Amino acid sequence: MRYLLMIFLCVHLCAQSFAATYHVAKTGNDGTGNGSSGNPWLTITKANGSLSAGDTVVIHQGDYAGQIVSPPSGTLGDWTAYVTTGTDTVGLSGTATPIWISNKSYISVNGDFRVRGTGYCIKIYHNYNRIHLENLKVWAPSSGEYNIYADGDTTDLYSDIQNGHYLTLQDCDFYGYWQTTASWKQLDTDILHYRQGDKLLIDSCRFYNVGHYAINTFASRLGVIRNSFFYNHHAGIGLNSGTAKFLVENNVSRTVGMDSVRAGAFLQLEAESCMVRFNILQDDSVTASTGIDAAGSITLYDDYSDVHSRDNRMYHNTLSGRYDLGSPTWADTSFCLWGDQTGTGMDGTQERNKYLNNIFWKGRRDDFLIICQNSAKSGIGDFTHYWNGNLFYWTWAGEPAVYYSGSSGIGTYTVSALQASNPAQWGSSNIWASPVFVDSTASTFILDASSPCVSAAVPLTLANGSGVASTALTVDDGLYISDGYGVVSADSIVIGSTAAVGVSSVSGNVVTLTSQRTWANNDNVFLYRMGNAVNDIGSVQYTIPPEEPPITPTQYKRLRAHR
Repeated sequence: MRYLLMIFLCVHLCAQSFAATYHVAKTGNDGTGNGSSGNPWLTITKANGSLSAGDTVVIHQGDYAGQIVSPPSGTLGDWTAYVTTGTDTVGLSGTATPIWISNKSYISVNGDFRVRGTGYCIKIYHNYNRIHLENLKVWAPSSGEYNIYADGDTTDLYSDIQNGHYLTLQDCDFYGYWQTTASWKQLDTDILHYRQGDKLLIDSCRFYNVGHYAINTFASRLGVIRNSFFYNHHAGIGLNSGTAKFLVENNVSRTVGMDSVRAGAFLQLEAESCMVRFNILQDDSVTASTGIDAAGSITLYDDYSDVHSRDNRMYHNTLSGRYDLGSPTWADTSFCLWGDQTGTGMDGTQERNKYLNNIFWKGRRDDFLIICQNSAKSGIGDFTHYWNGNLFYWTWAGEPAVYYSGSSGIGTYTVSALQASNPAQWGSSNIWASPVFVDSTASTFILDASSPCVSAAVPLTLANGSGVASTALTVDDGLYISDGYGVVSADSIVIGSTAAVGVSSVSGNVVTLTSQRTWANNDNVFLYRMGNAVNDIGSVQYTIPPEEPPITPTQYKRLRAHR
């Protein structure tokens, strides 16, 4: 047995050592070249057909018409990789789909690739696993196709099986395509169209001038979208049609100089059990003469009988809008809960969504700051959402207004009136006052020391029962705490007055800790970030200022997870 083990290890290690590095250059030759640095190949097509599992191909300076298509799958220890050198810029164009990966695993494309296709620029297809795209710049084609089309199962769009696993987009730039039409329905050009996948990670990417969605998901699970920048979009992120358990955090969305047709919501949720936190959503898109965005900064949207928006948690976000049209419609809001348009009834579908410790701020007055609309509801008490610890403000005389629309109209209310009459939906700790930013014109939304948001956040949840030197914490609501879904690092939390502790896993309302702690029943539970408990309202904590405020695309470098 010992000798068999030695033989196995020798074969395995030798196989790993055989992974080769090849080169493609404009000075190369497919006929006489051997792929070495001194005698490279000329085309990517030649490289595709010559690689073995785990090989790397270095593509040197120049524009190439061939595709990266159907490379051999790598392994966990040896990914098959396409890379550029540190100083070279490589153009991939001249074909419908410059990057096409189908039914492959452990493939990496990493480098200064400039991708332009006449169809889908990048297609990730059917039963893929562990695909990593990094440092790419991708331009949408003028035909209006997607920058990236990723479909885990090409046979049945609406099945509940995720056949695509672990797609990562890291530090990439995506440039959308604007139609010149005046109809938003003809702006249907997503940057990433993602279907039936799980373990999606989008980290530190930038999305510019998006015709429809920057990211549009269908029937997908367990994804993370973070540290990214969205600039001028009809819609930033759409978590739609059966999507569940996505973490959307530390992103910045800004719309500037856009008309009412093109500007839209940063986030549209037709999803379940998602966390939306530490995002800055700023709408400077319009002037008083042209209108405001199409659906508020965040929209919970139920317009189809087979989709739901429920059990989502939105906390520690900053939502800002500067202008107003003044027309009393659902379009003129910072936040919109938009229910069923058709009147078919929404009981049980747009339910149990909760909003804690957010800032809703308008630079001028609109008719409503928030709209809650559901045609199945006949009174405020029928709504099952929950608001607490939020700050509401507009720079207009009087308290911000909330509009409820249901089967019998319902009406318009102030936040204080709702909090007094409907504590089951509105808690007791919402604030209606100026947030007092250090410089609100700078769009950084850093809290001043005198801000009423400082140390005013309500706990995300409470300990349900006591624990003594235990790692099993039961809380009232486990949907506020992330274990990272096996995609990113899990949260750290503070329980009562104990020292911060890491989270190992979350199952329902049971949180498994990385080390033992002692706590009392009903102890407060806060997130812990950058050496501090997160106890300020809004996305930028007073004690944790952002290192690089992402204000404009030219100033934006890379958003770090400081919020």
